[in-house]
Amino acid sequence: AEAQVLATNERNPYTVLVDTDNVYWSTGGSSGDAVDGGIRVRPHAGGVTRWLLADQPSVGVMVQDSDYLYFGENIRAGRVRKIRKSGGGLTDLGSFPQNIGGIAVDDSYVYWLDTGNVSTPGAILRAPKTGGTTETLAGGLGLPRALSVQSSEVFFVETGSFIDGSYQRDGSISALSLGDGSIKIL
Repeated sequence: AEAQVLATNERNPYTVLVDTDNVYWSTGGSSGDAVDGGIRVRPHAGGVTRWLLADQPSVGVMVQDSDYLYFGENIRAGRVRKIRKSGGGLTDLGSFPQNIGGIAVDDSYVYWLDTGNVSTPGAILRAPKTGGTTETLAGGLGLPRALSVQSSEVFFVETGSFIDGSYQRDGSISALSLGDGSIKIL
């Protein structure tokens, strides 16, 4: 079978999501300080590709629930936002000093990774899906890159660790308990 091309000439496409009706993808835009990224949508059955959200800085990781797309923007600093799949309702949910490395949702919260860098540890953060205070669940992480939430745990990937303030490339997969905040390496 041949792949069906949904769109061409996209500016740095990053994440693709599907639901029963549509395909959604994020675009990071050109580069640097450009604000020409966003979120695009196209019906599965064909039709017009349109901007759900345009003229945004570096839209990257995305996740969805039945009504909203949750996404991260990275330009000098990061922020987490949501928008209705039908369009409109753009809401800021949180911000952080570095780049977003992953995003996930459960029934109540949106979770994300502040990746940090090789001299600044990263963190796992969350905020209510309805908006509210951002909460840091874990810090001191070595370049975290992906996360997933299931039941009472947040699973995440670190590409390394910080030992005595120095970054070490010794990646791990871990689980953070949402009950007591403990972290176990799997």
